[in-house]
Amino acid sequence: LVSVRSGASVSMPGMMDTILNLGLTPAMLPALAAFGGEQFAQKTYRRFVDGFRKVTGSEPPADPRMQLQMAIEAVCFSWTNDRAIAYRKQNGIAENLGTAVTVQAMVFGNLDAQSGTGVVFSQNTTNGDPGMTGEYLPEAQGEDVVGGGVTPPPIGELQKQLPDGYAQLEKWVRALEKEYSDVVDVEFTVERGQLYILQCRVAKRSPLAAARIAVRDVWAKKLTKAQAVELLAPEERLILTRQEFSKSAVEGAHVVCYGLSASPGAAIGYLALSSREAIALKAKGMRPILVVEDTTPDDLSGMQASVAIVTANGGTTCHAAVVARSLGIPSIVGVSADNPIQFRNLQGETDLVSVAGTSGTVYLGALQVTNPPHGKEISH
Repeated sequence: LVSVRSGASVSMPGMMDTILNLGLTPAMLPALAAFGGEQFAQKTYRRFVDGFRKVTGSEPPADPRMQLQMAIEAVCFSWTNDRAIAYRKQNGIAENLGTAVTVQAMVFGNLDAQSGTGVVFSQNTTNGDPGMTGEYLPEAQGEDVVGGGVTPPPIGELQKQLPDGYAQLEKWVRALEKEYSDVVDVEFTVERGQLYILQCRVAKRSPLAAARIAVRDVWAKKLTKAQAVELLAPEERLILTRQEFSKSAVEGAHVVCYGLSASPGAAIGYLALSSREAIALKAKGMRPILVVEDTTPDDLSGMQASVAIVTANGGTTCHAAVVARSLGIPSIVGVSADNPIQFRNLQGETDLVSVAGTSGTVYLGALQVTNPPHGKEISH
């Protein structure tokens, strides 16, 4: 069995399609059950069929080679889907680059309690702190983490369950960071205790993280000052001058909900409970804050229209978090892990809320703002 993934020269997280477990047919189910058990085989087959239908628009044929041909074509064509086009336009990526397709042997993070999947960054891509950060979800496959449908535990979960695997992962992440000469985003799977690296790319990061990491690279003589400044686009440098909510305003404010800080910053706006609502509010000249269970790549237009994003599910490596950091807007994810989103009594277009992406808190009303303390790496 294989996975079929896009391989564009410029990373576009979540914008293009992937198919996992390809090659499965009803005739192969007994062999898969012998490998991992009947329940594992049935769940894996259902996941494959659902994924194949979603990406290709048709049922998987009985011939695995035909499955592969259809999947490769579908992944190539996903370069021209609406969300990929919108993402390239937003990020200044050329339309004529095209994509390759990567076909890899499957490993199964959903196999047993000694299996799982995760995503790690070699440094904190939200605030720029040094040290490996990320998430690990036991008994799961990659899309379960990045899709945002669940809130996975932090990477320390892998260290508790499989300390040798964690040490091996940390070793590889450091080696990859050195190879790329940059902060890296690494997807991995553990199958029956064995670590597998799936893919690596230069990590998307918030403007605050980008600035702090660049300054530390200057201190370490990896970059000149001029090179460090060039790494941040003018709009990213402008974002660093944005204000945060004042300490006194926060202390007396009514907390609506709280979750994981996925992208720092402060935003005040009106609730939009879908991407369509966010686009409509922006068209009225209002500042929408997108509040949803989780986001998918199809939500990109609504995310681009919003001044902040709040999701009930997902972790700091999910789709909403990664896109928010690339857009430079505040984001809070995994709200329902601690307390449910409490927006039921708010009236979207009439109630203002304040999103503190840095602390992971949503407050009722428009709070007072002040200049943020960014630390010794950054000054205004």
